Amino acid sequence: MPSVRDRALDALLRPVLARALQTFVKPAMHPIVPVALQRTLVTTAARSTARKPRGTTVRGVRLGSVVGERVDGLRVRAGYALLYFHGGGFCIGSPLMHRSIAAHLARHSGMSVFVPAYRLAPEHPYPAALDDALAAYRALLAGGYAPERIALVGDSAGGGLALALLVALRDAGIALPSSAVLLSPWVDLSLSGASVWFNAADDPVVSPAWLAACARAYAGSLAPNDARVSPLFADLHGLPPLGIYVGTREILLDDSARLAVRAREAGVRVELRCYDGLWHNWQFQAGVLPSVAPTFADAADFIESSNGADPTA
Repeated sequence: MPSVRDRALDALLRPVLARALQTFVKPAMHPIVPVALQRTLVTTAARSTARKPRGTTVRGVRLGSVVGERVDGLRVRAGYALLYFHGGGFCIGSPLMHRSIAAHLARHSGMSVFVPAYRLAPEHPYPAALDDALAAYRALLAGGYAPERIALVGDSAGGGLALALLVALRDAGIALPSSAVLLSPWVDLSLSGASVWFNAADDPVVSPAWLAACARAYAGSLAPNDARVSPLFADLHGLPPLGIYVGTREILLDDSARLAVRAREAGVRVELRCYDGLWHNWQFQAGVLPSVAPTFADAADFIESSNGADPTA
């Protein structure tokens, strides 16, 4: 339960941060801005509004054919791994940009967090990102991590990539991870969810125009509602438990709500949590906005309940 001080600080900071994002980040994430410039501007903004926990260690790693980062907190459980796919509409984002999110995941879970630098569109449209995600997962298995001790995490487009990877693993007969946590996942590139429009002005980060441009860049020759790039429309049976966490004022609210319904209909265990008044990818404000911490605690608890890990180990 947040303290009185934290609640007061949160009430003070939320409108300030939302206005800053609306003023500086949302205009940078627009189709008129060249992708290379978007990558620079948004990375700078993300790193200026996030804080890593003390004691975080970061080192470069190679996951098969993919380079990336390994992020650890002060407490590390040997043999447990989170494979984290960053967001950015499949066009921007990197392990560096999302390092603070990875660090908070490491702190709360006690697991090593591996963040692959998967290839981005428009230079590398589908299936490049999915191929890299599969290579990274195979590398963890080859490195001795048991599938039941691996969990996937992804935010925004990374959440869609994590879900697409689960479907691909199941279809290929590869052992599935214990669970997946999807933070504000983008799972419908056709933008058919109602919140894309009714939350368009209220979400201070993402616009329909930017999402549409990213969808075209990533899908390439595929239709945006093709299940290979929009896993909301995939067959979801046989997948491991899904923890889906979304803010009520964000543009992709309906992606999460519809995914929860479809996954439950397919027999998948789902935990859907909606965080009141929070925007797309509010996890970047970890360490600054007190209301962010419960997201990581909830994610860690969900992963714990799915992999059966001993929290004292």
